[in-house]
Amino acid sequence: MNDLKKDQNKAKEAMQNASDKMVGAKNQLKGKMNQAKGDIKMDLGKMTDNPKLQAKGLADKATGIAQEAQGKIQESIADVKHDLKK
Repeated sequence: MNDLKKDQNKAKEAMQNASDKMVGAKNQLKGKMNQAKGDIKMDLGKMTDNPKLQAKGLADKATGIAQEAQGKIQESIADVKHDLKK
């Protein structure tokens, strides 16, 4: 019976770790999407001589960079938590 509980706890920890890493990966993907959106807006702003659109693009890109960094940090934290439980 004790082995069953240990196995259940290990499975639960593995699922939590996977879930934490997925959140990080999702934030990284959102960040990359915002960066791409920002690049497009900046390019369109340059082509149309629209400084407001360029500024919005720069803001989107900065947001994306921050989101991507947050996702990487979340994945790193999940890895450290997993390693500490070993």
